[in-house]
Amino acid sequence: MVPPSVLESDMELTYSARKTGFEKGKRYRNPKLFREIERSATSVVIEGDYPNIAKAYEDAKVSVKVVAAPKKAKASSKQSKNPEADERREFLLNEIERLTETRPGTNTKTETLEKQYAELTKDQE
Repeated sequence: MVPPSVLESDMELTYSARKTGFEKGKRYRNPKLFREIERSATSVVIEGDYPNIAKAYEDAKVSVKVVAAPKKAKASSKQSKNPEADERREFLLNEIERLTETRPGTNTKTETLEKQYAELTKDQE
């Protein structure tokens, strides 16, 4: 038999789309996977805008608290080790876009951009 203190204990459930920063001992669920309420929850914290989840728990008379989603960590703003190469790459991207009306993908190697630019401009020389 389960002791009454266990049955009466609060079960707070947090709906969050975060990928890191979880607190030990808390229960988390991904809001994108929400299908129905968890009946054992006595209170729910919802990080972000998920009105369907809030309504479902409110309809079941479960305490709901909606908070702002945690801000994502910004990608480290590294200083480029070679600003001239970055400038050349940006020039190549812009010129190829101007000449072809299509911007090359951001993952295209600089060497490939140089070759493509040379091909496009060889008649202009």
